[in-house]
Amino acid sequence: MGAHSPSFEQGYQYFFGGPPLLGSWYPLAFLDLVKAVRSGTVSGPQFNTIALLFMNNIIGQDARKGTLDFISKNMPDLKVVVDELYDSPLANADPLIAKARQAQADIVMLGGNPAENALMLRTLRVQGFQPKAVWIYIGPHSLPWVKEMGELGERVFTGFTGDASTSKAKTVDQLYRSKFNQPIDLYILAGYNYGYVLEAAVNGTKSLDNTKLRDWLKSSEVDTPLGKLKFDQRGLPQPISVAYQIQNGQVLAVWPKGTETKPAIFR
Repeated sequence: MGAHSPSFEQGYQYFFGGPPLLGSWYPLAFLDLVKAVRSGTVSGPQFNTIALLFMNNIIGQDARKGTLDFISKNMPDLKVVVDELYDSPLANADPLIAKARQAQADIVMLGGNPAENALMLRTLRVQGFQPKAVWIYIGPHSLPWVKEMGELGERVFTGFTGDASTSKAKTVDQLYRSKFNQPIDLYILAGYNYGYVLEAAVNGTKSLDNTKLRDWLKSSEVDTPLGKLKFDQRGLPQPISVAYQIQNGQVLAVWPKGTETKPAIFR
C-alpha cells in the first residue's frame, strides 16, 4: 500500500486494490478542499502558494505525482514555491522547513514517514513558522502518533482512500472498541477491508479457485466498510479520497461533503 500505483499498470490479472491505498490518491480530497476554499465555496484563508516536502522513494514520489497532477489540472494558478524530494531517513529538517518558511508557503505538505513528519512538525514550531494549512501523508492515521504529537498535531490534515463514515465501518469500529477499548485507526480498518473483499469473493463464488475469484471481483460491486468498490480490468475502483483532520485529539473526516463528520478548521 502507498506506492503500488505502477503495479496496476503492468497487466497483473489477480491484483486488486480493496481499498486502493494509492499514495497518488491520498492528497486528492485535501487538494479539492483547498480548491473549494479558493473558489469561496468553503470559508477559509487565502491560499496562493504551496510547499511540497516529500521523501525520495516510490512512496513519496507517488504522492508527489498525485499532488502535482491535481494542481496542474485544477489549480494551475496555485504557485508551487518549494518542491523538494529528500533522502530518507531524515536526520535534520531545518533546511527543508527553512525553504518553506523563506518562501512563506500558505500550505505545507509533508510526505515522509511518521518519524520524519513528526520531526518536521517540531521544526516548524522551532522556526516559528505557522502555515495556514499543514497536510501530512503518514502518521495521523495512527492513534499512538496523534497522542504522541499532542497539541502540535492539532489541525493537521491528512488523507485516506476510503470512506470510514459508512455504517459498515462504524460497525467494525464498535467491534474494535469492544475488544481493544479504543477507536479503530484507519490503517487497521484498511487491513480489515482487504479481508472483507476476499471474503465477499469467496462467498460470491462458493469457491477458492483463483480464476473464479478474479472473474467475480471484476464483474461485481462489493459493498465494503470503506465504500462500494467496483473494480476495472486493472483491479482498481474509481478513485476514492477523503480528507481528515486532527481535532481535539481525534482524526475526523472533513471533506468531501457527505463523508465529513466535522467541518475543517484552518489556522
